[in-house]
Amino acid sequence: MFCPKCGTPLKDGAKFCHICGFNIAETTSNPEQQQSPQSQQQQQNPFQDFNQANVQAAASNIFSRATKIMFSTKKEWQAIELETPNTSSILLGYVLPLAFIPAIFIILGYGLIGIYIPFFGRIASWSMGMSTGITSFISTILAVYITSFIVDALAPSFKTQKNFGKAMQLVAYSFTPMWVAGVLNIFPGISWLASLAGLYGLYIMYLGFEHTMKPAKENTIGYFLATLGILIVTYLVLALLIGMILGLIFIPSYASFRYAY
Repeated sequence: MFCPKCGTPLKDGAKFCHICGFNIAETTSNPEQQQSPQSQQQQQNPFQDFNQANVQAAASNIFSRATKIMFSTKKEWQAIELETPNTSSILLGYVLPLAFIPAIFIILGYGLIGIYIPFFGRIASWSMGMSTGITSFISTILAVYITSFIVDALAPSFKTQKNFGKAMQLVAYSFTPMWVAGVLNIFPGISWLASLAGLYGLYIMYLGFEHTMKPAKENTIGYFLATLGILIVTYLVLALLIGMILGLIFIPSYASFRYAY
């Protein structure tokens, strides 16, 4: 089953598309809006007719969700609450594209502008940028998945029902401000500002508990703090391990450095 508007894979019986918000129930109840057999056959393989229009629709959906979750947070969480979560669509259709933003700008920042090192001046290195950017990309995606898994596992401890899809909605959409602010990594000297955007993401996460995991009010703060600790530890450990592995692959030779003035 796929969304008639954007082609996102949906679970059987879904009433709304979790990406674009399209009313699936209204379509199925209105014969005039039902798709032709040819259209249904095409949507069974959404990548069969992958063209510019599909790319534009997907980009529009991501932009809409990212904008609303940052600037109309409470209203957007209410809309997300009505959605049937699809973990693969969230990972591939939202997390993956947005995680590219900081990774790409880290690579560009280190390669084009460089970083300032005392006594050496400003030094640029594409190999260091590749290592740091790929580390950011992989560790972020893994952190979203692992943290979502643990948040779901902790649900009974806070007297609420387990739901991995809702846990992933909570974690993935809360990363949005930090991913969007990743454009600041083009200037390595102020890249720390992107991390500050993550603080706003924590506020988004706190508001999201009510509409995703739905713990009792007296358990929300405890659940949030437990998730926060898990998220920080998971991300730091992953970044350290992946950084060490990639550091060995992208060990920059002296020739790969250049002075950037």
